[in-house]
This record gives sequence, C-alpha cells and structure tokens, in this order.
Amino acid sequence: MDTVLGLAVMTSPLFLIIAWLPISIWLAHKLVKCFGFNPDCPLGHKTPVLNGFLMESIRDFPYFSMRCCSNEQSGFKRGAVRLVAGLFGFVLVFILPFADEIAGQVYFNHLCATEAGVKVYQTVELPAEYWDGQGKAKFFKENGDLDHPLLKNRFGEPSLTKPYPSFFRVDETHQQLADNSNRKILGEVVSFMYWGGWISRNFSPHNTAVDCKEFHGNQFWHDFYVRFFKPAPSTR
Repeated sequence: MDTVLGLAVMTSPLFLIIAWLPISIWLAHKLVKCFGFNPDCPLGHKTPVLNGFLMESIRDFPYFSMRCCSNEQSGFKRGAVRLVAGLFGFVLVFILPFADEIAGQVYFNHLCATEAGVKVYQTVELPAEYWDGQGKAKFFKENGDLDHPLLKNRFGEPSLTKPYPSFFRVDETHQQLADNSNRKILGEVVSFMYWGGWISRNFSPHNTAVDCKEFHGNQFWHDFYVRFFKPAPSTR
C-alpha cells in the first residue's frame, strides 16, 4: 500500500490524487458489499458480468468455498474477507489512472539495465605532445571534459535523440564522440529518457523526463573519453 501511494504521489499531480482518493474508497466500499456474497448486492443488478463471472469465480475458489463462503462461517471470517476484498479493491481502483506511469517506469528501468551503456567502436592514437611524462593525458579539463582547443577541435560530440519504439513515451539518446578528420563515430553513450504516463504529460505544469542515472558525473565522462585515446608508438 505504501509503495502504491508513494509511486502515485511522485508521478502525478497532487490535486488529482486528492480528488481520486475518495472515489477509490467509495468504489472499494461498493465492491466489499459484493464480496459479502449478498444477493442484494447494489452492483449485482447493474453489473451482471461482474456479479456473474467474478463472484462465481471467487465462490469456486477452494479457500473461499470451504472456509469463507459457507452459511456457517463466523462473523470474524466474514469480516476478514470483506477487509481483504476492500483493500484489494481500493488498491486496484486507486492505481488504475496511474497504471501506465508505473508500468512505464518499470519498462524504463529495464531498458537502462539491459540496453543502455557505453559502446566503443574505434580508438585513436595521439602523439607525445598530448601526454605528460607519466603517460597521463593532458587534453582533459578539470571537470573531466575534453579540452577541444588543445586537441585543435579534431573531435566533436554530436548527440542524437529519437523516439524509442514502445507503448510508453520513451526517447533513446546517443551522446557520441566523433573524429572530425574522417567523420567516423568513435563511440557513444546510449541512454533513455522517460517522460512519464499520460497524466504526468498532460497535467503536470513542469513535466520533465528522467534518464538513466548511471551516466552522470565528471568522473563518468572522464572515464568514457579515456577509452578512445592511446599514446602513439615512439618513432625513435
């Protein structure tokens, strides 16, 4: 229950959650009456499919048929069934508007774990002027970025963003490192951006995307660039 409420609060506008909460409680209350197996259930005559299919399925389930649905069941057991049914109904009804948000976040996490990452296609050898006496690169700034003027602007960093083919609103991003001298892509960081569910995209005043968190920080980008450069062999 706490997880569902937490996801809903983080992913959707607060005023919609407040408005939907009492509706969810009311619908769950109506559902509890049906789970009491009362023939006069207020939903029974109006929703024959629910009363016929769902109720008969529950009656046929061994646990309920043997322990909870007999005429001799105790008031405590009947109350327990109603409580469980009510909680289940509330959770089900409450998360329906946010279901695509939750499923999309799970799918996005799966993409970050399985398809995102660093790809190295080719390395470049640089002459001795770009390395110090200990073999460390001299073409990095303090924040880990490449010092493009020092490298004579030989390397570029183009980026590409395109929609990822899926039911959810996900973009695939490519942050690349290119050699401008031959127009070859040396490598790239493939990541994803998730824009949230339908409610977040249409009702949040400042909707922003989330991306794969592991591809951030000065150290990450420094380690990314280091992969592509090697000292050229000495000609002595």
